[in-house]
Amino acid sequence: LKQKEEELTNQYREKEENLVAKYEKQQTEKLEKYKVEFQQKQENLENEYKRKDEELIKKEEVIRNEIRQELTIQIKNETDQDFNKQMSESREQFASQLSGLQQALNESHTIQNTTRNELDEEKRKLKELQRSDNEKSDKILSMEN
Repeated sequence: LKQKEEELTNQYREKEENLVAKYEKQQTEKLEKYKVEFQQKQENLENEYKRKDEELIKKEEVIRNEIRQELTIQIKNETDQDFNKQMSESREQFASQLSGLQQALNESHTIQNTTRNELDEEKRKLKELQRSDNEKSDKILSMEN
């Protein structure tokens, strides 16, 4: 009986060891499976993070380029406005100077014409006087003769 009991105990232990070994093997396989799944999920998350980070970097670059373009256009517009304002002021100043010069030239022509007319009048009077003097001289000469 004792021997039978030992056999049964040995068989029980053997079965128990087999079951424990089988259970440990299953648990180890599960653990390995979970490790692999965890690593895959972690890699997927890292890849997704990298992809999103790259997208954000691209979006940031696009936004920076748009801002640069807008600032360039704004600066160009402001520069153009300043230039146009300066050109307008220069034109007005030139027009004013030109108007002043034109007015001075007109006044000069008017004075010149007036002076010319006065000189012509003086010449006419001088000729008249000379003619009158010549007539008187002729009369005096003719009287003397």
